Amino acid sequence: MTEKQKQLTKDLTYDKVREMYLEKEYKFFEGMKSLNIFGIRLAVDSDKYDDLIGVAYREEGTVNGKVGIVKHLKLYPATTDPGKYWLNNPMNKKGCAILVPGQYLGSHMIGTHSGYTALVQKSSVKVYRDNDKDNEHDMDIETIDTGVFGINIHRSHPFNETYDINKYSAGCQVFQNSAEFNELMNLCWAQARIKEMGNSFSYTLFISIEPSNSEVEKTEVVTETIDEENRDVTITTSQEE
Repeated sequence: MTEKQKQLTKDLTYDKVREMYLEKEYKFFEGMKSLNIFGIRLAVDSDKYDDLIGVAYREEGTVNGKVGIVKHLKLYPATTDPGKYWLNNPMNKKGCAILVPGQYLGSHMIGTHSGYTALVQKSSVKVYRDNDKDNEHDMDIETIDTGVFGINIHRSHPFNETYDINKYSAGCQVFQNSAEFNELMNLCWAQARIKEMGNSFSYTLFISIEPSNSEVEKTEVVTETIDEENRDVTITTSQEE
């Protein structure tokens, strides 16, 4: 972990994350086992897993020998921006995708990414398009593109922890460690089995640095009305675009 990752992992709590959401007027889910999945972009212009993906939720449990509500916060090393391979070899002719910070309600569901189970994009998100192939993550509001691009939440290597992003992210939100990714997916399956919530997950991306020539606060919140009849549909997709 980087020093920033270590410090945030030490300092953040469930209640502090809740405050982060509410300060930006984002929706924070407080139902039992209702997941608040989020990313924190801590650095750019690297090819390392120097960001965080987290999940905050509550469930009934035992606290000090008494039945009560237990608050959970889990944080994992990850990347929220693409690796340098795809910066220099973009899949899309408009340029490599870099997810714009903001809240994307109902944006993901359990599906298939490159042959394994992951959270796959199912409704529109906003991405910056970086097309100058200079190894730097350029986040210019004039390049923002909106749509379904396969901005999935998945792991890197299936068995080991990787250190370089390389081809693992072309815009996706990617875990460094496969076991930690599997832990998140187990939580997602638990939520998906609850009829009132089902197979629909929101993703919120925060930022701790201000990218040049960007206006993060002006990012629209993308919302979607979830179709109750299609909660169990599985989307199959591969890498971003």
